[in-house]
Amino acid sequence: MRRSILLVPVLLALTVGVSAAESVIGIGFAAGMASPSGGQWSDGDTKESKAGLNLAWRAPMAFAKRFSLEPFMERTEGSADKSYQGTLDGYDVTSYGVNVGLGQLVRNKGGLHLTPFLGGMLSKPRRSGGPCDDGFAWQGGLSVGLHGSESAHWDLRGAYQSISKMNGEDKARNYINVSLGLTCVVKPR
Repeated sequence: MRRSILLVPVLLALTVGVSAAESVIGIGFAAGMASPSGGQWSDGDTKESKAGLNLAWRAPMAFAKRFSLEPFMERTEGSADKSYQGTLDGYDVTSYGVNVGLGQLVRNKGGLHLTPFLGGMLSKPRRSGGPCDDGFAWQGGLSVGLHGSESAHWDLRGAYQSISKMNGEDKARNYINVSLGLTCVVKPR
């Protein structure tokens, strides 16, 4: 725990040296769909969950043109597959984490841009009648961004997300997420 607390000042010190003229900070919201892909229930063949709504709050910070940091909170509402034997609900997953973009995840000028990203998060899958564990998860994907004006940035994202194996399950839970987001550029103004 102490080591992770000590990393915060080090990361802040690394970003202070970046030119203020090149950094862009925003806050945004995204909505889309999350579809389970793999991570089936114990019989290995039947998926008990279907695609559900995916909502996210993001705070992208682009430093220079090389990288971005993006703290986020994401929520996926699971829906049950009615053809599955039993009465289990779909998983609702709440995740908190940080994405690292290889490029700018938010811009205040320029045109269309592609930014690959990779992130780590703490995920909390919950449902009634099923196992509930908190675990580490990771995601990777591609953001297709387009700045709408100096204060608005749009992005379409596709990501693959994997949540660590929970008690009572054979495999990790995996999702494919697709979302459309709007970010308000807060700095520079």
